[in-house]
Amino acid sequence: QAAAEPVGLAPSSQWHLDYAHDSCRLARQFGTGEQASFLLIERYRPGDSFRLSVVGKAFGAVRSNGDVMLRFGPVEGAQEVSFMEAETGETPTLIFSESLRIAAPTEQEQETLERLKRSDEAYLFDLAPIDPERERAATFLSVDASGIPEIVFETGSLGEPFAALRKCMDELLTHWGIDVERHETRTRAALPIESPGNWLRSSDYPRSLLRKGAQGIVHFRLSVDSEGNVSDCHIQRSTRPKGFDEAVCRALMRRARFEPALDADGVPIASYYINTVQFMMP
Repeated sequence: QAAAEPVGLAPSSQWHLDYAHDSCRLARQFGTGEQASFLLIERYRPGDSFRLSVVGKAFGAVRSNGDVMLRFGPVEGAQEVSFMEAETGETPTLIFSESLRIAAPTEQEQETLERLKRSDEAYLFDLAPIDPERERAATFLSVDASGIPEIVFETGSLGEPFAALRKCMDELLTHWGIDVERHETRTRAALPIESPGNWLRSSDYPRSLLRKGAQGIVHFRLSVDSEGNVSDCHIQRSTRPKGFDEAVCRALMRRARFEPALDADGVPIASYYINTVQFMMP
């Protein structure tokens, strides 16, 4: 009975915001001693989506035969999210392998996504923006995983931390050579000519890593010029080994093609495209 009780973790540090070259990351420690855990929220593009990781000894006991339920409470509902097991230094880590928002898609949005997935066109659909008021209303993150008690990160309001994350991303665009003002009013983002799922194939899995059973997650950014050509490939964040990074850029530079982004007047402009590749064993 005692083991089933949720474990609340109060903050034991301030929020830290990392202005990296290709991403922005919020990090904070919760709990102390054996319960010390870390929450990492990373964003690779403007918008509401982010990547989430949790680090702490408790997560070493999570059973890998199911998904994790995440909830940004008290207002938002729970989301079922898949994960990969990893280590930060020698500390157990759960890397949630899907792009998240504080709220799951609505039922209507989910139906639309499922329909587009069947025709391999999900990449054409954008979710409705999340109002910053909902971010301010989120005051904790609950992590409910098989094998451990429910762990509750007592974050306090996420309004200011997420506002800081947005400011970081806006500044980052200028370092990418993006005309931020023209991008804010663009009528079309850089649009893949075919499904991005076709850009990498099973044969691109590095053979040496395949033999070792190595798995990885690679976040990438492509620079797309005003003619829709890919001019460069940047690795924003990677779990490594480096062979995964090289395989991703090699394949994307060869196969990725776009319709260029358009500004408010319909004039093509240089832009970018961001996505994630997961190398996973069957």
